[in-house]
Amino acid sequence: MERRDFLSKASLATAYGILITQMKGGIKMATASETNPVSAADSTWRGVQTIMGYSDNELEIFKNQPRTIKIVSRLSGLKEASVIFEVKKVHGCIAGHKKGDFFVFPNAGSMDLQNSSPQLCPFLMPPMTRIMWVLQERVWEDLDPLPLYASGQCDDVGLDCDGWGRVLVEARIMKPDEVKSLEKK
Repeated sequence: MERRDFLSKASLATAYGILITQMKGGIKMATASETNPVSAADSTWRGVQTIMGYSDNELEIFKNQPRTIKIVSRLSGLKEASVIFEVKKVHGCIAGHKKGDFFVFPNAGSMDLQNSSPQLCPFLMPPMTRIMWVLQERVWEDLDPLPLYASGQCDDVGLDCDGWGRVLVEARIMKPDEVKSLEKK
């Protein structure tokens, strides 16, 4: 699958996370204090254009979307943060998740496979996705990123409700140097 096809099909959260991760290498990020986000450094917009594979016309369309302007103006809110989902409770998990497993999402984007637990059940992904959307929305609104309800459980209903098991995860935000201190399970 080509990069552009992937980004067009990926969630907005993942696409912007990839954008931030790839732009960390010296491209000036717009900040929320800029009076006119459309006038963000040309290198910022060119970086977006390169990563997304936009034509000049598509870039202009992208730049003039009110939501996009707000998001690009606040990308720096995620630049130095990682979202960590930690397994807090588990019972009867067929995927083998254990209490203490964790999943690292630098810049609230794509999962860091090297620094995360070795497997991730697809039924644990929906609650993590919902929390990511809330977290990113809070960044775009210039609020504390961590929501009050930063936990969720897998989509299996558990043995007590005629399912198989149940896994509860909780999100927290860490700086890159704190992430390095996590022990791989």
